[in-house]
Amino acid sequence: MTKHYLSLLYTFLVLIVPNSICAKQTVALVRELSNSVLRVKVKLPNGNLGLGSAVVVSNNQVITNCHVVNEATSVEVIVNGEPHAAT
Repeated sequence: MTKHYLSLLYTFLVLIVPNSICAKQTVALVRELSNSVLRVKVKLPNGNLGLGSAVVVSNNQVITNCHVVNEATSVEVIVNGEPHAAT
């Protein structure tokens, strides 16, 4: 009977505790990194709008994929819900 409890305790300590600790660290990491990912809004030649994402690489600089802005006639980066013209 004691071996059974020790086995359960071992399983709990090895499998469950590290996973809950990692989950908390992951949530904190996602919150921290989410401030570095921004929305990009583009206007296309046909009048349609497109959306993409950008990553902050330094102060006042972001990087996005070419397909997001390739045919855009105007580009805005959305920061805290406010649009900013991109150049």
